Amino acid sequence: MTLVKVRSRGINLADTFNFTGTLQQNSGAIAGGKIGQVKTANREGSVTASPSSLSSITSDLELAITPSATSSKILIQCHFVGVYAQDWLYMSIGRSISGGSSTSNLCTGQYGFGGAQTDEHQQVAYSFLDSPNTTSSVSYYPTWRDDNGNENVKINQENNQCSTITLFEVLA
Repeated sequence: MTLVKVRSRGINLADTFNFTGTLQQNSGAIAGGKIGQVKTANREGSVTASPSSLSSITSDLELAITPSATSSKILIQCHFVGVYAQDWLYMSIGRSISGGSSTSNLCTGQYGFGGAQTDEHQQVAYSFLDSPNTTSSVSYYPTWRDDNGNENVKINQENNQCSTITLFEVLA
């Protein structure tokens, strides 16, 4: 049986406490989940394209990270401002490992805009937790396409706007 001694005035959280043993949550030990490194890239100024397939928004938002262990996960967070599309916009995250030509689109989302008669600018934010299972350099980049492939899509519609991509290495 564990004996706990509590002062008559209660526990003072400003005191220093020394713990022994293993911290546990439910039936397992608490481990992992710490952030190993953080990388971020920004794009200021507008970007316009008419992509018919998912393609990179801009090379300014391509970002590489080298995981410290194969068990690490990469949390990707994207935030775009001044986003403009005529009708529907598909955005995703592309990935390339060690500069290889094979890419995959992760976390594809569909965003609706007001239709062809409006000039609507929105903010779009999304995140994805990837498990690249490598200690080689991994590049991530946001991709986009218009729903019918022939309309302009824009980010940072006003020149003073800034869109970002941030990568977090989450240690196992």
